[in-house]
Amino acid sequence: METYLGIDIGYGDTKAVYMDSNLSILNSFSFPTLVAFHTPSPMEKEKLVISYGGKDYVIGNEARGEASCFSPVDFEDMKEFAPLILKGIMQMNNFKEPEDILICASLPPGWWPYREKFEKALQREQSSVVVVPQGHGAFVTAARQEEMEKGELVLVLDFGFNTVDYLLIDVIEPDGSDFQINKGNTIAGMGIMRLVDLFKNKLNGELKKLPDRAIREMLKKGEGKIYGEKLNLSGPKRRAIEEYCTLLMMELKKTVGEIWREVDAMVCSGGGVYYFNPIKNLPHHRIIVPERPEYANAEGQAIWLAKNIE
Repeated sequence: METYLGIDIGYGDTKAVYMDSNLSILNSFSFPTLVAFHTPSPMEKEKLVISYGGKDYVIGNEARGEASCFSPVDFEDMKEFAPLILKGIMQMNNFKEPEDILICASLPPGWWPYREKFEKALQREQSSVVVVPQGHGAFVTAARQEEMEKGELVLVLDFGFNTVDYLLIDVIEPDGSDFQINKGNTIAGMGIMRLVDLFKNKLNGELKKLPDRAIREMLKKGEGKIYGEKLNLSGPKRRAIEEYCTLLMMELKKTVGEIWREVDAMVCSGGGVYYFNPIKNLPHHRIIVPERPEYANAEGQAIWLAKNIE
């Protein structure tokens, strides 16, 4: 029985969803998009060591303890290390018969001119890989959750760590099995870290000195704690979100144009949506947020494979 694997390699995290031909999710997981050379230690827990290009690597959280730990920052990094990450995912799942697995990976729309190079790099590791633009899978997942109407115009916004990817899509089949991408690009510097920075600038005193990870948690919850004292941060959070959404809409108007006003629906996906409520804060009457927004791309890519690739 053929199975389908959707992979979303982001700046912050990598997400993977593994499905069977009945579109049942067999497994889904995520890990930080981190890579490092493996240096054996006499005192270390068992790690997933990946042999690649004649060297041994670790990925994800297991890379944090290595001096060489880094995260891909540009296309050349991604082209070089995405096949390693793919190989790691295959090992994590103990795939015995990779010829029975169809794989769909995604690439930011801003890098779409390099799709062929990226696809060939991945195919050197697994020949069954196809590549689609980021946001493609999120649309499919959203259409499965809430059917579209034929002929509708949909704007997909995928909120990542450093960027926001967008696709402007014409609906052909209401279930998302067929559609036409009219336009797409990547908006650099407008990912969730932009919102975190805006929030951080509105904090007082010692709170600004906390690590970014702690500030991200405070932003999510709208509260924090310092020296044992619980602080209500709903005001700074609200003001940061208002400023972020204003900046985002300004960027969309510059890149998408005024046609964004004509869209029938907006799909908001990616882990970034956990930091603010798009339905409440973005100016549109019909906003669809997939049930698992961080997995929306990977899940939709697996669904698309099952419906469209023989």
